[in-house]
Amino acid sequence: MRAMRMAVDLNHALDDCLYLMLAIETGATRVTADRKFLAAISGRAFPVEALKLS
Repeated sequence: MRAMRMAVDLNHALDDCLYLMLAIETGATRVTADRKFLAAISGRAFPVEALKLS
């Protein structure tokens, strides 16, 4: 349910938000090549490090 709320708040796909929520819950680092998603979560107070692939 939290991932769905995140998807609505970020106006982004649910699958990406599910992976982000999983990273938050497990303390993992979220790695993405999706620049739009990285921009959407940048500057937000998520307790996870998000890395951009070059």
